[in-house]
Amino acid sequence: KPNLLILSGLHGDEAAIIDGVKKSIYTYLNQLPPFLFIPEASPSAVRQKTRVNKDQIDINRQFFEQTKIDEIKIIMQIIKQYYFDLAVCFHEDLQQTKFYLYDSKGYKKIQNLKPFKKEIKTKGLLLFNGIDDANDPNLGHKIYNGYCSLSNLNNKPQNGTFDSWALRQNIVKRILTPEIPGRINIKTKYQIIDAFFRHLIIREAT
Repeated sequence: KPNLLILSGLHGDEAAIIDGVKKSIYTYLNQLPPFLFIPEASPSAVRQKTRVNKDQIDINRQFFEQTKIDEIKIIMQIIKQYYFDLAVCFHEDLQQTKFYLYDSKGYKKIQNLKPFKKEIKTKGLLLFNGIDDANDPNLGHKIYNGYCSLSNLNNKPQNGTFDSWALRQNIVKRILTPEIPGRINIKTKYQIIDAFFRHLIIREAT
């Protein structure tokens, strides 16, 4: 009965971080609560190294109950068997050199966010301030000091993202979505993921 869900590979052009997530899982295996890990949510997109899958679909815009997309149906089938206290959905922002994080709950409830931010700053990494993507109708969120609360997500129309679907289905209590900056070297990406596991996943999920 896993109470932690770890997800990566929703977009195939963000696959560079998958091995970093795997590495951290193996490193902290004994410190993690029971978990379910889906490394390649869209295997066909990962194979193609593209944002869209074999059907030319961005699956993170098509999480609806009546979906006909096989990759989404399989994910739904798997995770509907469980209830998770925490889900962590790893993404890369391919245009970014700065880190930011979405949280489906409020800022004050993350106890270890400050030490996490402090550590990544010591690696010379900056935190993003501004609008995530003004051109995407599903985005346009304001990021402040590397953080964005999506606590009002349930009050908005369902937008086809995994987060929106999982929260509405009452499958997950809380979702953290770290956006690893795509325009930095792979070693630093892995260091961010490692710090995220230590400061946030292990402590928030246990």
